[in-house]
Amino acid sequence: EWATDALLACAESNVPVVFLRIDGSLRARVLGIPGRDVLLDINAALENLLESPDGVERYQDWFAAREQQARLALVRTSLHNCRSTDHSIVKQFIRQQAVRQVRSCDLKKFDHQIYGLLIAHIDRRLKISNINPDQIILSVAGINMIRDISNLLIWKLQDQKLRYLKHLHNQARRQGIALPRINWHHAVLFVEQNLHAMDEYYDEILKQFHVWLLQRTYAHAD
Repeated sequence: EWATDALLACAESNVPVVFLRIDGSLRARVLGIPGRDVLLDINAALENLLESPDGVERYQDWFAAREQQARLALVRTSLHNCRSTDHSIVKQFIRQQAVRQVRSCDLKKFDHQIYGLLIAHIDRRLKISNINPDQIILSVAGINMIRDISNLLIWKLQDQKLRYLKHLHNQARRQGIALPRINWHHAVLFVEQNLHAMDEYYDEILKQFHVWLLQRTYAHAD
């Protein structure tokens, strides 16, 4: 029999433990939290998913569910006056709050610049994790991990974005300026200030996604 401490030690070391029935069939598995070394095979796990008839749909469902969770968390923790969790309504509410601080044209450019910087950063992080997003994007229609992870992270940035724009607005008012002018420098500075938090959330997303992929792989193998 296995002691709890022994099972936890295996899990923390990413050593899988398999329990079999007397007839040799699978009874249970204990999986650890994947680290960077375990993430090396995420390409293979993703390819296995996409080879199934409903693989693309399941992939899209997983990211859609994570995006909904991120949006709901934002509304509940930060957007207390937003009376809906609908995607378009929440985005409109955020925009209404933001245009009180900066010009509408500057806000549009600022959002595009932040998203572009985030796309570039996620592309680099995926490659550091030995994930080949270019191959995935080219091989399967509707699959774009760079875009899909960035879309999750952008929700995490909205509260910080509103705080940052309010800071710039107050700074401009102290200088006798009604609304601040936003440029590329502000977008770069904003992303840099939030990079550590974004990297932590990226790691969390990737680990959750990998565990989900492994669970599906094992379920199909059974």
